[in-house]
Amino acid sequence: MQAREVILALVLVLSAAELSSAMPEVQISDIIGNPMRYRDVRVKISGQVTKVEPDPLAPNSVVYILQDERNQVIRVKSLVAPELDSHITVVGAVAQDSEAAKPYIIELKHTEAGIPLSWLLGAGGVLIILAGVLIYMILFPKPVKKKQQKSYQLSKEPEVERRPVITQVYRDDPVALLVAISGPYKGETFKLFKGINTIGRDDNMTVQLVDDPTVSRNHARIDATNGGLIISNESSTNPTAVSGQEVTEKELSDGDIIQIGSTRLKVSFITGN
Repeated sequence: MQAREVILALVLVLSAAELSSAMPEVQISDIIGNPMRYRDVRVKISGQVTKVEPDPLAPNSVVYILQDERNQVIRVKSLVAPELDSHITVVGAVAQDSEAAKPYIIELKHTEAGIPLSWLLGAGGVLIILAGVLIYMILFPKPVKKKQQKSYQLSKEPEVERRPVITQVYRDDPVALLVAISGPYKGETFKLFKGINTIGRDDNMTVQLVDDPTVSRNHARIDATNGGLIISNESSTNPTAVSGQEVTEKELSDGDIIQIGSTRLKVSFITGN
């Protein structure tokens, strides 16, 4: 160091006992903007060490760059090199070689600055927001939606039937049987008579399938004549299938499987009729 800097450092050492944490901190921008005001004045500044290199004028000293939160930088001369990238607080005196030269700091001592104030304020703000969200969730819990059970239907009422409902014509003796092999009526047997036999959910159907919601009110009809059984689909919305094939009209054979809604009916002819 030069003689003037040595004398200034000695003065600072003699007054080190007066140093305390109550010393107000100065911004680097203030020193750079008005160096004559702070010249030879003891100051305290904080920042991050961004560069450390030997002092070319003093072999036993170092010069490091201190950058504050506003990205302002200043040179600091010291006998003890700080760690690179560390955040420190420096106590020293402002020096200036000439009025045209940039001011720098002759360090008396430096200490770890700890966490920057802006970081603490930011972390505090995040904690306040999280606490507010938690309180809101406790005071105003989100209602739990109940799962609605799905109902499965092949069609919606009302239906448009292609033909008017025809009341069946009964004969004393049945000519065939329909045996339910699956669906709500599994195990039940329905009789077919000569003439018109209607199938559906209405009360006046020959074969009433009221408990099967996938069956139309007037779903199908079976015409029983001396020539055999002929089934016709009467519903405009729900199909009628025979042995796995959808049909509009079809002659039935003994053992055929009729699909009406979710009910499957097996055709069984009565011998002699």
